[in-house]
Amino acid sequence: AISSGINAEWPLRPGEEWETYFRTINGKRNWSECTPGERADTVIIKNLPTKWFSLDANNPKPCERFLRDAFTLFGTIRKVDYEDCVEEGELGDDITSLTSQFGIPLTFNAYIQYQNYTSFKAAMSGLKGKQLMRLFPGQKPTFSPFVVDYDRTGFMTDKIHKARKIERERAAEEAKRKHEAYMKQQSELMAKQIEKQKRKRRKLEEKKMAAKKSKKDKRRKRKGDINECEKKEKSTDCDSALIPLL
Repeated sequence: AISSGINAEWPLRPGEEWETYFRTINGKRNWSECTPGERADTVIIKNLPTKWFSLDANNPKPCERFLRDAFTLFGTIRKVDYEDCVEEGELGDDITSLTSQFGIPLTFNAYIQYQNYTSFKAAMSGLKGKQLMRLFPGQKPTFSPFVVDYDRTGFMTDKIHKARKIERERAAEEAKRKHEAYMKQQSELMAKQIEKQKRKRRKLEEKKMAAKKSKKDKRRKRKGDINECEKKEKSTDCDSALIPLL
């Protein structure tokens, strides 16, 4: 939810500065007021906590549906996008505990492109002086300040948005390939370790079997020696009994 608060920053001067800006810049950049992204239609909400908008810990990227749900109250949204922003000092003390996982950007900047100028203007005015609130049943609400601005770079033009999407898909494929290669390497290492342990166990078993066989052979030999001695003793006794009397 979006709540009132004094922590939200408003970098713009009073009035509709974006109108003057786009009228001035359009001629310099060859931009057109009829082209989405080249006009006043995209609101930037900076320093949003990543985990508040991600599906789960295994998928830490901001979810488009969550962004639409949060900011659709100002009007019809045409497109949403984001860029990572790792600025730890920008976060409030009450949400730092949610963003401590290594490798996950702490915050991100959301780009909300509205379908028409009326919705864009309503968002720019409606987000002024506000902050984000998250509330779970039975818990105290948690607040996160954010910064509101409008896009001056053409970040949400169809051409740039498409190129960014292709690059992300390429990066995702590359990450997937590296992950699969890593998992294959780990699997091979694990298989080698298992085979090594099996060989070690086989050697131990062979050593135990050899030791048992050696003990049996020694016992058998000792028993044979005893039997041989007994036979010799009996033979000696018999020879003594056959000595003729003179």
